[in-house]
Amino acid sequence: MTLIVSEVSRHGIAMATDSADTWSPLGDWDLPSGKEADPVVRTGAKKLVTIDEIDAAIAGWGIAWLGTRACPEKPVVPLDAFLLDFASEVKSNESLEEVGSRLAQRVNERIVPGMPGTQGGFHLAGYTEEEGQIFPALYHIYANHTTGGAMEFHADWPREHSRCYRCAGIRGWLDELDSGGFAFLTNGDFLLYKRLADKLANLLKEEEQQKNFICPHYKQGQPEFRSELEVHGRYLKLLVEIICQLYLLSNKPARIGMPVSWLTISEQEIEEYHPAGV
Repeated sequence: MTLIVSEVSRHGIAMATDSADTWSPLGDWDLPSGKEADPVVRTGAKKLVTIDEIDAAIAGWGIAWLGTRACPEKPVVPLDAFLLDFASEVKSNESLEEVGSRLAQRVNERIVPGMPGTQGGFHLAGYTEEEGQIFPALYHIYANHTTGGAMEFHADWPREHSRCYRCAGIRGWLDELDSGGFAFLTNGDFLLYKRLADKLANLLKEEEQQKNFICPHYKQGQPEFRSELEVHGRYLKLLVEIICQLYLLSNKPARIGMPVSWLTISEQEIEEYHPAGV
């Protein structure tokens, strides 16, 4: 289990992830008694990695490692180590779309479709350009199990899912964001996250109406925060932290766990990046 959340709004891009991953037993994990070993939950995994050359980021979900012991030509490597290595190779002249397509290719070189550890994917977020307009984009790379389980690149937001983009192109997408629209991707225990986010949003709306209590809210000149985007990123972080604590206090294994990684990206730069353990 995991939890990663990525959002695009008029303020920019915000992403947050937990840092627990689960290493399920493989064929050679059997105990001397013949019993199957229990899954191992590791905390501190860096599921959220920046791509500094193009001011973008990747977040991985549902995968703790790439490779398989059954194929020596596909050696096992932890996902966070793979992502850090991949991000370090990105060149400043590469587009977000080129990076997404190459990530899918690199992952497919490491996995055996249908094998354990392939039921997941990646969020890729950053700014890109079309028709001379720079805009925030949120893409998704994941395994399509109806076509054999290979990873495929999907230009989710805005190209594949925005109605405004389909009707009016990139200008329609920018107008949608300017008018308060936003887009998000959530993977892992997204149902619990969505219920929490919706109920908290309703509670805060009531507080605003009854007490003029506005949250999240950025005050101009507020020394603690550099921008409205940072406030929004910290709010996403809070939501993921609550889910982590709920898992810790529940009867379920803590497969969504602290610490939380989070970041924000504006049109100019990666404004904030706080990886797990730092």
